[in-house]
Amino acid sequence: MVSFLPITSVNIGLTITSTGIRYVQLKAKKIVKTGFLPIEEGLIFDDEIQNFDILLAKIKPWIKQEKLTGKSIHICIPSTKAYIRSVEMPPAKGKMLKQMIQLEIETSIQLPFENPIYDYVILDQKKEDQNQVLVVAAPSSLVESYVMLFQKAGLKIKTVDLSSLSLYRVTNHIIKDIPQNLLLVYLTNENVEILLFHHGVPEFTREVSILDLFKNIDEDPDHEWKWGEIQSEIYRMVQFFENHIHEGAEQITDILLLGAYPNKDQLIKYLNEFFDGISIGKIDLSESLILDKVDFTIPYGLALKGMVRK
Repeated sequence: MVSFLPITSVNIGLTITSTGIRYVQLKAKKIVKTGFLPIEEGLIFDDEIQNFDILLAKIKPWIKQEKLTGKSIHICIPSTKAYIRSVEMPPAKGKMLKQMIQLEIETSIQLPFENPIYDYVILDQKKEDQNQVLVVAAPSSLVESYVMLFQKAGLKIKTVDLSSLSLYRVTNHIIKDIPQNLLLVYLTNENVEILLFHHGVPEFTREVSILDLFKNIDEDPDHEWKWGEIQSEIYRMVQFFENHIHEGAEQITDILLLGAYPNKDQLIKYLNEFFDGISIGKIDLSESLILDKVDFTIPYGLALKGMVRK
């Protein structure tokens, strides 16, 4: 899921959520096309496909209409459905390393799901005679259902990524120097995803369900309550990261807001009242990635995967 790719000049990233299917097509890192297909409520629930045949019947003609049939795409699964862990392994490569990771998963890691599919990346960090290896595991049923759906719709799957890695890739593309300890807040109208990264590695992710977040704050008496829910979850994650995972040795230095949420400036002002010593900012994407409150951030990050570097 997180394996490296040959560099290419044309890429397509595509996502599926309970509200619809989005894609972004890039050529030499320039956006050449975007598309959105809304889907009926209930076809996707809790990120799981509920009615495969009806969904396929809706997607297939749209894929043809968008002239995507036969194209290779990058897709992703939600990071909240995956298990991500950095583990120390003796130096090894290829088949030997894969066997060691499989043994680690089977004996030492308690996954919250059965029949995992997994991948790994050797990180640059090294500790004496140990390598740091990022292990990603996900339910095979979820991954296979997404892959089968798009294959039957006429697409070729190039990779299956994680939403958190896609969001980080967008951040890394826009910001020159990313802090080593970064908290991203991805704001959509259905939920808020809060992601914590240490040296570019997603350490953990939380999702807060907040409906109608995009409602005009002047007409929404609950907007401060919604902001309070976001602030509380950020606080819990910062405390867990600093005091439990790293035992005071690391601190969150930056929080960045991204997504189609129109009131990021007001939310930043609100959050600044609670987090002294943490820089809080935002990432504003081009208008072509935020169309009528339809957010293309994650498919954009997928399309950036393996692109030609300038």
